[in-house]
Amino acid sequence: MKTLIVSFILLATFSAQAFFVEDGEFVLFSGPKFKSYEEINNYNLESAIEEAKEKLFERRQNLFFKYFERLLEIAAQDPGLHNLQPLLAFIDWASRESLISQARTQMIRYEYFHYEFISYQESMLSEACDQVDDLLSQLKIELSKKQMGLKKALGQEDKYIMAENVNYWQLVQLLEDYCR
Repeated sequence: MKTLIVSFILLATFSAQAFFVEDGEFVLFSGPKFKSYEEINNYNLESAIEEAKEKLFERRQNLFFKYFERLLEIAAQDPGLHNLQPLLAFIDWASRESLISQARTQMIRYEYFHYEFISYQESMLSEACDQVDDLLSQLKIELSKKQMGLKKALGQEDKYIMAENVNYWQLVQLLEDYCR
């Protein structure tokens, strides 16, 4: 009986798999392994969104952001506001399917499709000096997301220019003047 129990414990230990999901959370489980990223073959945004949904349901939920960024690349092939509704619908679908949280949904909308920055809030200016380099790095990352969403996918170069030339540089200058 002891041998059977020990064998079962060893089998369970060897079959358990550990991985990090997209946001860095460590997960240990003994279920089926997530599949790896598989390229979207469609170049039409609507078809690509449907293909991405299918792939996400094939145990690729942890790759939501990789598929979303690929959809942005596809949208950038034919930029315009006509891409906004399908992309937002995809984000909302992912939230309804619990692939991303409601808070993450709002963050994605703001990071990619709004000219203002969320990496910075005036109420935290006094604490910002402790982490100014990290905050400047976050602003740069968010600016690249706005470039992909506003400028490339939606063709809203004027909004991107406003984000970069007004908001981004004002925040950088404010942080550098205040903290250094």
